[in-house]
Amino acid sequence: MRRLIATMILTLALTACSQVQTTSGRDFVERKNPDGTQMQIDDHIAKIANVESNLHFPARIGVARIINGRLEIAPPAERKLMEEFAKRNKTYGSFGTVSALVAETVTGNRNNNFALSQIRVIAARQHFDYVLIYKIDGKFGATNRWDRNRVPANTIMTQVALIDVRNGYPYAATEAALSANKVRWGGGGHRASFKDRATYHAAEYMMPQVQEMFAQLKAQM
Repeated sequence: MRRLIATMILTLALTACSQVQTTSGRDFVERKNPDGTQMQIDDHIAKIANVESNLHFPARIGVARIINGRLEIAPPAERKLMEEFAKRNKTYGSFGTVSALVAETVTGNRNNNFALSQIRVIAARQHFDYVLIYKIDGKFGATNRWDRNRVPANTIMTQVALIDVRNGYPYAATEAALSANKVRWGGGGHRASFKDRATYHAAEYMMPQVQEMFAQLKAQM
């Protein structure tokens, strides 16, 4: 059984699931039955679904790095990785950091634990058009119960989403489960902690997925 679980985790480490979205909220809400009558939809569901794409490039894109539920500054090696990504993708606009300091001025929260819905509010204060949220969860030597129970042992859960700051439209999302055993000592810098090496590994792994995500969105504009 342990060998089977290990094999499953390794397989997950080699795959990622992604999707892009440019569908119309109005079309979803007003969709008809085959007989031409209006499909029944609950009011609160209709309100949530009734959102339209505002996609345009170039744009101002904020990058929010969420590690175990906390908005954190990227360590040097990972920050360089993001800077190189931004340089390669100037056609999409400018990329900037969603600031934890600005977040405190908006929310009054000093511990950097923000609900994902608050990230849009923080990005709005910085006048970003879209926010690229990359969320990494794993056991990085944390001692609190919340971090210990977030993900299975030896697994790094990585999720990325591109969200419209103005109306919350979800343009794209991708996710992957990576094996922590794949984290190499050189990644993230020779003196980097395991946490920094693990998040570098996750960010590096997801870069091609995010690149493809943007390419697909541009093709659908």
